[in-house]
Amino acid sequence: MGAVVVPITVLAQGVSRHGETLKAFVDTGATLSMIPGDVLRRLGVRPTDEMPVRLADGRVVRRAVGEARLRVDGHVVTSRVMFGKRHDATVLGLVVLESLGLTVDPSKGKIVKGELLLLTMATQRPRGVRTNA
Repeated sequence: MGAVVVPITVLAQGVSRHGETLKAFVDTGATLSMIPGDVLRRLGVRPTDEMPVRLADGRVVRRAVGEARLRVDGHVVTSRVMFGKRHDATVLGLVVLESLGLTVDPSKGKIVKGELLLLTMATQRPRGVRTNA
């Protein structure tokens, strides 16, 4: 199986529909998506925090994170994203995929609709947990 690459659009902050479309590697091993920092800043996304990130080679680096609106497969989601540096790949991570109910179909090399999962309190209620019903 080769790499799965999909178009994503990073939307400008606020009510604007303006955005920038990029090609992103789909990485189900990446928690957050990584977008080039210059693209995020140009669209009005500002860092709100800095977090340690473990790379595939085992090194730990720090990356700025912020909240961005992304359009993926026709759907829009707001998610925490990492501010990529100059040589970082643009990556679509697991949080966005799961938020949109998307999964990777390796045989077709693309993302497809999956299932959202929910354990309802009606079927499994741990002792001492009350519902507001």
